[in-house]
Amino acid sequence: AAGVAAMMATRVRIPALDASGTAAYASPTIIQGLIRGELGFTGLLITDSLVTPAIFAGPGPETAALAALRAGDDLLLIGSGVPIPLARLGRVIAAVEREARRGGISTARLDDATRRVLALKARLGLLPPCAR
Repeated sequence: AAGVAAMMATRVRIPALDASGTAAYASPTIIQGLIRGELGFTGLLITDSLVTPAIFAGPGPETAALAALRAGDDLLLIGSGVPIPLARLGRVIAAVEREARRGGISTARLDDATRRVLALKARLGLLPPCAR
């Protein structure tokens, strides 16, 4: 209601909000149920960095990216000052593409995320004149 354009979903686990122990960025209960549902947030949801030591030691950036998109995050942050080999970044992109092609992430979900990214860019005046 306050017009917040974007929010970042963190990697912390919040058992009081999701008893499964799923990190907030990957939790449909938190993303879809609380943020989108109860709070009615329609803006852009971005993950916290998916290339941190904790992500590398845990699910890995590929799995984290897929979980975030499935949960309802719109933009994946792949950077945090931690060096990531270009090949690893390519594997994250390939994992998302592969999952979209096989239907594990729906085209509608990706379209929704894309619309939110473009809406924020338009709001900030970041779209080229021909795209407005």
